[in-house]
Amino acid sequence: MALDPETLRNDLVEALRHCEASTTPEIRQERLQAVRQILQNWKLVLEGPNAEDEENALPETLFYISGVKLRGFLTLLHGLAPIANTLGVTLYRANLRIHLSGEGREPSDWVVRRHQIRYLGEAGNGNPLEDVDEDEEYDFENIMIREFEIRRLTTVAGSSLDEFVGVHINENVIIPENAAEGLGEPDEEEHDTPEGIYGSIHLEHWYNRYIMVFAPRGIVNVGQA
Repeated sequence: MALDPETLRNDLVEALRHCEASTTPEIRQERLQAVRQILQNWKLVLEGPNAEDEENALPETLFYISGVKLRGFLTLLHGLAPIANTLGVTLYRANLRIHLSGEGREPSDWVVRRHQIRYLGEAGNGNPLEDVDEDEEYDFENIMIREFEIRRLTTVAGSSLDEFVGVHINENVIIPENAAEGLGEPDEEEHDTPEGIYGSIHLEHWYNRYIMVFAPRGIVNVGQA
């Protein structure tokens, strides 16, 4: 059975995203069955004779960052639970704390403001145009640090796996790919502009997200660097 890591990740994300979308109960069941087929194929490969093929070795665990709010997340989780149980695939839920740090993209008006100040010959002389609004919102230009920390990991029934609290997950076992760049509004943020509109912007964002953890053989592997 041909199944490579990239295909597994992409197909599983696509199937889960389809399940999260609003639809009729009938169509939703069809979409859940698509997830079932992917999980079954994944488990069969892991338990098959080619499981140790290093070139196309499938991950033991994938951590899925949901694209919906808590209610939709729980609906999908409980829809998947009986499927996972039938297949012998272990399904967990987790609370994830995500930290992003890096360079911010300067607001578009900063260039204009610098030109105006220089034209007036008032650079560094306290022109109000030099002031940086403390409530200014910035986007990342370059994310330099991505950290994914488990705050809580439980079975679907609610039993905690305390040994994983505080453990950091490597991005290579997180789906969707490049999930850090599509997280939306942060739950907390800080920025630093030590040189005002003349210098760089340093950003720190934190996000709290619910995730599903799929482990076909019950092995929770947080990934390799």
